[in-house]
Amino acid sequence: MAQTATQWFNQQLVDRQNENGDLRSWDEIFDKSQKMEKCQKVAFAKNCIDKVLNLQIGTSYSDIEQYYIEKYNQ
Repeated sequence: MAQTATQWFNQQLVDRQNENGDLRSWDEIFDKSQKMEKCQKVAFAKNCIDKVLNLQIGTSYSDIEQYYIEKYNQ
């Protein structure tokens, strides 16, 4: 299972509370999570398009939602 940007950001919060956290500022950590989210969205869209073009999944919303669940275990 891939870790989502939200999960990563939450882990940073937990680590910081436990005083094990990243030493970067909150702004830097938030910026990194936004960049991660953008990359994940682009990769997810590309993978969905590839699967549709390869006829590995249909084009319905439920097929794409199922792929997301499998990818991110959500």
